[in-house]
Amino acid sequence: MENLVISFIKESEDKYNEEFTKGNYYNIFNELSIYADEVKHSSYLKSFIDPNGFHGCGHHFFDSFIKNIEIDSNDDEFSWLKDYEDINVYVEYFIGNRDHQTGNYIEDFYGRIDLLIEHSKKNKAIVIENKIYAKDQPQQLKRYYDFSTKKYGEINKDFWLYYLTLDNKEPSVQSYEGVRLEDIHCISYQNHILKWIESSLTHFGLNKNVFSSLTQYAQIIHQITNQSLDINDTLLKQEKYSSLTTTAIIGKRDDLRKEFFIELFNCLKQQLPNSQISFVAKIHEPINDINSSFAPNNHIKNIGICIDNTINIEVQDWTRLIYGVFDPINKNAELCKKMEALGFIYKPWWLLKEYQIKNSKNIPFGFYDDKLNFTFLTKSKSIAEDFSKEVVQLVNEVRETARL
Repeated sequence: MENLVISFIKESEDKYNEEFTKGNYYNIFNELSIYADEVKHSSYLKSFIDPNGFHGCGHHFFDSFIKNIEIDSNDDEFSWLKDYEDINVYVEYFIGNRDHQTGNYIEDFYGRIDLLIEHSKKNKAIVIENKIYAKDQPQQLKRYYDFSTKKYGEINKDFWLYYLTLDNKEPSVQSYEGVRLEDIHCISYQNHILKWIESSLTHFGLNKNVFSSLTQYAQIIHQITNQSLDINDTLLKQEKYSSLTTTAIIGKRDDLRKEFFIELFNCLKQQLPNSQISFVAKIHEPINDINSSFAPNNHIKNIGICIDNTINIEVQDWTRLIYGVFDPINKNAELCKKMEALGFIYKPWWLLKEYQIKNSKNIPFGFYDDKLNFTFLTKSKSIAEDFSKEVVQLVNEVRETARL
């Protein structure tokens, strides 16, 4: 079975390169680096949800979206959703300001609702918070609930509150505290949005521009939700791979990532003999059993390495291999200034750099993307060595700054 999996990985790489040379992997969302931009996703979704959008399909996409988020517009309580001329769809809907120095509200609420579907006359609305990778903000859903209660009325009668994530996860308590969790409808890209897009692609008479855009967007959803197998699905239909399962492929992928992390750990130990280096999960959780944490088909999420309780390496959401300082306290500190000069950037909770791993066509993919399996199979050691050099450089900068 091991040799069959390796043969499969090699052929998958060859097939990918063949498709790549034909331009079949061109995707405008990747080219513009907006595949993980929540605001851009919200704007894109709005462009199709809007019954008056430039897609030219009237209320087709709107009806399909409503159906796919499990609302039956034939029910009396949702009959307002058929008043298409009175439906307005907003993106980044402004609800108020906050004094960023004091943290106090300037108005009754603050923030922007990612997506808002509103009946202009009947005071009804669907409120959607869209989360790709960003963390929940303090009282975010509670603020939207308070705003909607004041403007529309009663939840699940006059307005409905939705929480859209990649994988249908629930919001954090700090976001919704004060609102009953059962009143928040959780939906996902990997299920509700993908089904909506793919079902819309079967609509007869779609303009070629609309069809092309939706096709590429469906690919992006597969990508950001780690459901992208494409070539592998085709190869698995071949007779020679009839005994090979997706579980075996993913198991080998996870073995390769485990070997990479162990190699990286050893490289760091060799180059930083006086440092405290340990495997961790979610920054602070120590990992004592490597084999359990890196079990095939069951790697711990947000796994990484901590160095001297200062520098962290992490695979964020199975996708981005990053390193830097977690939760920097003082942006004006000498270390932060030096890291910024080295190209580190501020992201939620981090001052970081992303280390991109590329396939044989020099294309970067997410850390657990199957399109990198052959790369890890053949170059895992050299990737670990190159990455460890960047990390060691940062550690040395930290030490030098501490001596100043």
